[in-house]
Formats: sequence, structure tokens, C-alpha cells
Amino acid sequence: MWSTDLQELTRTMIADRMSGVVPPGSELLHMKNVAGAFGTIDLDSLRSGTIRVIDKETNEVIQYPTVAKLLDGGWAVD
Repeated sequence: MWSTDLQELTRTMIADRMSGVVPPGSELLHMKNVAGAFGTIDLDSLRSGTIRVIDKETNEVIQYPTVAKLLDGGWAVD
């Protein structure tokens, strides 16, 4: 599991983007998984209230109903 600080940063970055606070050039959130995978979450999915990770290697789409479930799934911002 990721550190408490990284989990909190993940929560904050996702919440900010869901509420419309988006720094320039950050249309994607780059993610990492404890199992070694890497993925992205696009801004459009967050704006629609969906947390959808796209695995960079397999292109598998994994959807989570909450940030807590995303973190439970081993994902955090990279």
C-alpha cells in the first residue's frame, strides 16, 4: 500500500480535477499501481464524475466508484 501522504495527494488531485481546478497541461493524471502497472485518468472522465484508469500497457479500462476504491485497488498518482 502507498504512504499516507501519497494517498492524500491522490485524493486531493482527483477532487480538484473533479471540481474544475485544473493546472495548465494536466489533461491526464498519471497513475501507478502497487503491482507495477502504470495508467492514466483523463480529465473528461473526472469531469463526468467517473474515475476510470486506462492501463498504459494493456489499454484495459478499470472503473472505480470512489477514490477510496481506487486506492484499495492499489492505484496512486505517479
